[in-house]
Amino acid sequence: SGFGNVTSEFWSGLNHAHYLTSQRPDEDLFIFFTTIKYTSMHRHQTFVDVKYSSVQIQNESLNFSLTFDQYSKIYNFSLGDFMAGLNGSQFSTFDRDNDGQSEVCSTKHTAGVWF
Repeated sequence: SGFGNVTSEFWSGLNHAHYLTSQRPDEDLFIFFTTIKYTSMHRHQTFVDVKYSSVQIQNESLNFSLTFDQYSKIYNFSLGDFMAGLNGSQFSTFDRDNDGQSEVCSTKHTAGVWF
């Protein structure tokens, strides 16, 4: 059922994300960043675009594992494939620790996410 305000900021939930990615298994994920650096005289703005192909979020029985096929730099990206370590990872929360680490990463970072 999700949470938040539907008109501004809303999380529809992992079941919904699984449904969307299972209906269109060849969909791509685009990530767009804007970085802004201020100096005493100038404002420098950098745009960064990357793409991951065939993104899937598995169902709850697979702990909403995140999978994708290929990384592509679209524009001005120097960090490389920063999500490579997340491919195949399971979603973790403070009460469902699926990250394979000795500590509970979702508690440490106060977030439920793929670690």
